[in-house]
Amino acid sequence: MRSVITFFVSQLLSVAALSAATTTASQDWEVLALSTYSPSGRPGTSPWYKLNTTIWDPNNNSNQEKANCSAQWVYLEPPYGKWFNCSTVSYGQWKFEMTETDGEYSSPTLDFMLHFVLEKKEGDTFDGAARFVVGQNMGGLCSASGFCMWDLMADLVPWRINYQRRGT
Repeated sequence: MRSVITFFVSQLLSVAALSAATTTASQDWEVLALSTYSPSGRPGTSPWYKLNTTIWDPNNNSNQEKANCSAQWVYLEPPYGKWFNCSTVSYGQWKFEMTETDGEYSSPTLDFMLHFVLEKKEGDTFDGAARFVVGQNMGGLCSASGFCMWDLMADLVPWRINYQRRGT
């Protein structure tokens, strides 16, 4: 009887080891760059507010393609709730939307949420979001002429975003 139990235990351990070897934990997405720009509002200058970011999925083993994403808007038409497509990558399509926060300085350049969606070519869709706040994970400056530029703090790059498959 003891040899039968030993046999079953060894079989269970073999199956568990094989399962662990073939299952890899997914890694968080990585924001490699993020910047925002607010115009000065002076007469004769550009009225465009801007956001640029670069994201990639380190779980995609076929290549290291990164998606570049950007949005621009004018003050009277904030970007909240609008979807923006990112550059196309061979493994799928990234897009993102900005959402307003309930922070004291909620703004599409100072304190905002970015919600990313990755639609993979095989049909799976994934969601992830992160909050970006000047003084917490973004830094920069405002010039004497009135424009402001904010970036993801260099020591926090890459900024990791936990994600999940839609519908699970």
